[in-house]
Order: sequence, then structure tokens, then C-alpha cells
Amino acid sequence: MERKIRGVEHELAMNTQPQLPLRSVVHLVGMAIEELKKMKLVSGIKVEEPRLDYMAYNGFRVYDDMSHLELSSPSYNTPMEAVIYDRVAELFGYYAVKGLGSYFKGINAYKNNVSNQREGEGWRSNAYSTHSSILMDFNVANLEIWDRLEKALASFMVARIPLTGGGDYVACNSDGSLPRPGKYMHGDALRYVISPRAAFIKRLTSNDTVDARALLNQRNDPHADPAKYWRLHDINWEGVRSPFQVYLRDSLEVLVMTAYERGYLKDPPQLADPVTSIRAMTLDTEECGWKLELEDGSKVDAVDDVMAYYLGKVEEMLDEEDVTEADINAFKLVKATTEAIGGRQLEYFIDGLDWVTKKALIDEYGDGDIETGMALCNQFTLLDDAVLEYVGETPDPESVHTTFSLSDSLEFARDAIPWEDWDGFTGLVQNGLVNGPEGSREYLRCLVLREFPGLLKSIEWESINFQNFKIKLDEPFMYSKEMCGDALEKATNTFSEFSKALDSLNREKAQLVYAPHDDLYSPDTEEN
Repeated sequence: MERKIRGVEHELAMNTQPQLPLRSVVHLVGMAIEELKKMKLVSGIKVEEPRLDYMAYNGFRVYDDMSHLELSSPSYNTPMEAVIYDRVAELFGYYAVKGLGSYFKGINAYKNNVSNQREGEGWRSNAYSTHSSILMDFNVANLEIWDRLEKALASFMVARIPLTGGGDYVACNSDGSLPRPGKYMHGDALRYVISPRAAFIKRLTSNDTVDARALLNQRNDPHADPAKYWRLHDINWEGVRSPFQVYLRDSLEVLVMTAYERGYLKDPPQLADPVTSIRAMTLDTEECGWKLELEDGSKVDAVDDVMAYYLGKVEEMLDEEDVTEADINAFKLVKATTEAIGGRQLEYFIDGLDWVTKKALIDEYGDGDIETGMALCNQFTLLDDAVLEYVGETPDPESVHTTFSLSDSLEFARDAIPWEDWDGFTGLVQNGLVNGPEGSREYLRCLVLREFPGLLKSIEWESINFQNFKIKLDEPFMYSKEMCGDALEKATNTFSEFSKALDSLNREKAQLVYAPHDDLYSPDTEEN
């Protein structure tokens, strides 16, 4: 679990009452970023010119993306860090709109990935996304061998949605089927689905993230040495609020992608039509049959058969390779959850899996009314004063309107993931607001931003750019806290002193730079 660098891009929706004209939303995003700067959470140092794109003091990249406030997490390498920086993203969204409250009446931020609006007598649905990235070895993830990656991972992308889905409404036809997908979907009615993102998938593979969305995205931009790494861009995550589900999703992704990278996924079940399968599967929230058709025409269970294949290969990998306690714990969690979902024991996952929790709220309070159900989903994703509990503050009950319960979800996570420090959760989030992860190059990026902002031109993922030179960060684990120790923090009185300490580290400890696993599967040789 600790040897994989990953990160998440959170797209948050903001709205005001009355609603702003469409062309004004980009200015709203810019004002939101300025509010985070006022709070000393985001710096004035650019990541990418000339757009609104700044680095936060904890390593987040905060920017405008097609009129959404986008919060791209720092590079992390543990599932608990996935949870912590997910909470930080929620706090950033909350603080931004809270600061704008003096300018706009009724401004709110929402952690969801679909927007539904009336369109005449029908509905129009618009999808945006939560994207993840995981750094892979270039030898097993690149365009020249993309067909091998499709064969290994397409079935997984379909079968995983009962574990990863966020749940929400999308436009549908009068018979309940899904309309043709695209940037928008137009339909006569709305229907609750397991994964709203799945409804918008149009093809197996593409480079597009807006219109021709796919199960697998070919965009690379590794933010590291391009000869060694491929950044696998997973565009079909969703904004979920359950800390258990965030932890589960991160663990599942790392285990399966590592199994692929190391050559264990050579014979996965092949679906006849992955795109049709995932769109049909996301609709099945009542019977939960989740049957998938294979290329040979046979029908299999998405969880008990397809997911079981992937977990079996992960278990084989863990049995044969050096593992840590974190690897074993992550696998046990994923396996136990998958087995319970395979048994359709969904009632166990209220407060654990967002799509299950939202459906329970709809069933109890929706009275069969679509607009009430949609309002319940929106209320669940509302980032209001309740998020202050993440940092140990007690919000005024009168100012809490979200139906998401932090206390219930934390209790679920505590019971399911007892090896993590949930008692220290608020302290971890408080630290994460202003500090980046220490297990990767984020340690150096954040240290330089904090100590020498006046000397910086910009900070990109793979480089720190001063006016006349740059520090290259092509290796994602280079300049971690482990590599640097206290040497750099003790040398921040002057930049000259800091530079000498950095040069010394480069000479003495370069061997600590991470290198990919030595025995990776070579796609050209089956015996490897």
C-alpha cells in the first residue's frame, strides 16, 4: 500500500440563490480561491500559467476547471491519507463558500458529480467527476500495449461499482432505460442509480473526459519521469462522503493496479460489452441481480465471480511477494466487504457505502417522490457547518442541514478499520489542512513553499521553479521526510544554507529514491 503514489481531483459544485448567469460562474470560482488565500490555506504561487491555478500550503493544487472549483490532492501513499485529504478537500470547499457568504446570499458547495435540471417537461443531467490518478510503471501501462490493459482492467471497472458508487439521480427514458450518453443526458424522468458516473460512459477507451467518456482514459501526463512512469487517470470515481468508502476505494484500487503491474491479471473474465454492462448494472438498485454477460454468452455475477477473480489474484500476489501489515489489512477489508456485498447484505453498509445510505434515506423519507429523493441526495452532499467536526469544532445545530452524519460514518469506519487511529482523526485533519504528506516529494514541495515563497516562480508536480533554476522531482518518492530527515528543516535560515543541505542530500542519500518493482510483468514475454 505504501509503494504506490496516487492522488484525487475533486470537482465541487457551487451555486447561489438566485442563480448566477452561466458566464459568471468562472468569476465565482476565482473569488472562492481568493477566500482560501485570505485564510492562509492557499498561496499566491502558480502551478500552471496563465489560468487560475495555485498551490496550497499542504500541496493541493486549487484551480478553475470548466467553472468548477477543482481541488487536486497532494500525492499520498496510504489509505488513511486518502481519507484525511478527502476531508481537507471538503473543508476547502466549505471555507471558500463561507467566505463568499458576505457577497452572495445562499451560496453553497456540494460534493457530488451530477447536476439535474428541468428541461421543458423532462430533465437534463450533466456529469462532472472525481478523478483519481495512480502512478504505474511505463512498461505495463502505455498506448502501445493499451489493448492488454483493457483486457486486464475493463471487467474490474464494471464489477467494482457496488463498492465504489456514490448514488444519485440521472435522466432516464419513460421506460426507465438510460438515454444516449454524452456531456449531457436528456430524458423524460429521473432514476436513482448506484453510480451516476457509470450512466455517462460512452465507450471502452478514450482520451476525452467531457463528452466521449470511457471506462479507461488514455490521458497520461505522469508528473514524473515519462520514460519510467504512466499516470493511470481513472475518471470514473465519484464524490463520496463515507470515510470507510474512501479508505475501501483507495485500498481496492492500489491492490488491483499493483496486481496488474506485477503480472497477475493475465486471464480475467472478458465481458461481451463492458459499456452496456456497466450502464445496465448501475440501474439495478432494487433486485441487485448484477449479472454480466461474458464473451462466450454465459452469465456471471459481477461480485461473486468477476470481483472474486480479481481478489483471488491479489491474494495470490500477497502470498508470493513481500508484504506489509498494511497490505494484509487492506486486503482483508476489501475481501470482507466484497463477500458481504456478494451476499447482498446491503443493510450492513448504511453509513458505510454512500449509494446504500442515500437509498435508505430515499426509501424512508422520499414517499416515492422523485424531486424529494433528489433533494435528499443534494442535502447529503451539502458541505455546511457540519464539516467543522472534522477539525474538532462543534457546529451550531441550527446551521447543519446536511443529512450526512459524520459521527455515524466515523463509528462505522472505526468498527470496520480498527487498526487506524480514529481517536486522533481530528488532529490528523487539522495537520492535513496546512501540511502535505511526508512520504513523498510533497514534503519538499511544501517545505520550500512555506520557507521561501518570495524566491519561487511556480511549483509544478514534477519541479520546483525558482527564477533562475529548478529542482526536478521526477521521482515521486524523492525528497520524502524519510530521505531528508531533519536536514532541510534545520537549514532554512537562508536559502544558501538550504541549497547546500539539499546538495548534500543528493550526494549522500540518492539511493533512497524509489525505483519500481524489479520483477514487473513484461507484456512481451508470458514467462515473466
